[in-house]
Amino acid sequence: MEHDQHYSRTANIAATILRADEAQLLAWSNWMVDCTTLTTCNAATWLLPGAGRRMKAFHFIPGTNGFWCDIPDYNMRLRDLIGRAGDWIELGIALHALQDSYSHQDFVGGFSKHNSGFAYASWWRSVSPNFCHNDFVKLPDMYDAVWYDPRTELIVDNEKRFDAAAAYVRAVMKAPPRQTRVFPTVRYDDRKRKWEEEAGVQPFEDIHKDYWSKYGRKWQKAAVRQRTFILNSF
Repeated sequence: MEHDQHYSRTANIAATILRADEAQLLAWSNWMVDCTTLTTCNAATWLLPGAGRRMKAFHFIPGTNGFWCDIPDYNMRLRDLIGRAGDWIELGIALHALQDSYSHQDFVGGFSKHNSGFAYASWWRSVSPNFCHNDFVKLPDMYDAVWYDPRTELIVDNEKRFDAAAAYVRAVMKAPPRQTRVFPTVRYDDRKRKWEEEAGVQPFEDIHKDYWSKYGRKWQKAAVRQRTFILNSF
């Protein structure tokens, strides 16, 4: 998932039961998971040692199959992780993994042939080492994408998956649905703005520097605890 789900929509859900500043802190903590090499990797770092372990601990938590990422219904590790969160920062990091379990289901965190969607159909994809969902680029993370998964031979409608993730987040937080639904416009920036305005929170870019100064060290420690908990569960 991307910024619109991890920050904007998370804040929108949380603000139904929390103060705006609490909802903002939780959502900031959630989106931070995609913003630092402590918890994720990008095109410049995914070949470095430990990249797969980071992805497995924060974005692709294996379900009861012990192999590929799965949603909470089939993922005791993920349910345990949510249950042990002690504050808004820990819960934000854990909710990131929960949300990703819907968009990343059936993918393995790290290198695996199971992630191969195109095999040798094209030369540039054939040199990809099947790291996470590299073969599918950003398709699994885009709210309005509808795409074909050749591994399962299914058409995937991301909106349905992401809405199911949002429903689970509401259940975890015991948050009621809003009386008026924010229309999920196809314009990414409009979607972010509407969810944030309804929640009464500021854009991530406006608060990040101040929040990192105040909460960065605490966030890093919470992230390390989650990594240790997940990786020690295998």
